[in-house]
Amino acid sequence: MKPTVPVVLALTAALAACSSGDARLKQLSVGITKDSALKVMGVAQPVRADGFLIEGKSLEILYFAPAGTTDSLPDREMSPL
Repeated sequence: MKPTVPVVLALTAALAACSSGDARLKQLSVGITKDSALKVMGVAQPVRADGFLIEGKSLEILYFAPAGTTDSLPDREMSPL
């Protein structure tokens, strides 16, 4: 069975979150609302958000900088959710 694109994106985001040392990411769970995720991450807005329409379903990836970071960072150093 071929995995769908949303599943692959979700797994990629989960693996990226696991590899980071950011303790905030460990407080997140599958199915958490966007507002709850923002509250856990301690920010009003993510650094960046990308929207996708895949197989008629809307998917939004939020990018967060590591805790305590004040300078702009390249995308590879952010945590996608």
